[in-house]
Amino acid sequence: MEILKENSKLPQNVSLILGFFDGVHAGHQNVINNTPDNKKVLVTFSSSPAEYFGKEFNYIYPRKYNYKLIEKTGVDYIYEQDFSQIANNRRL
Repeated sequence: MEILKENSKLPQNVSLILGFFDGVHAGHQNVINNTPDNKKVLVTFSSSPAEYFGKEFNYIYPRKYNYKLIEKTGVDYIYEQDFSQIANNRRL
């Protein structure tokens, strides 16, 4: 599994999975497992969007450990973005 950062070029013919997968619980695994069998790209954020909005957030696992759990689900790539960059670049 490869971790892609902002501005990385995504591979072609992929299935995107979007979310903040903080614990890779059964619901997360179900979403990942029911994604079409193209190259799977999990699009997530480097920190919880809740933190951007000033809310306290307790992580279930540290991100690096969490990514090891995600790798075991068969995800090919993690595309990690900074939520504040997305939120601050709003377009009307």
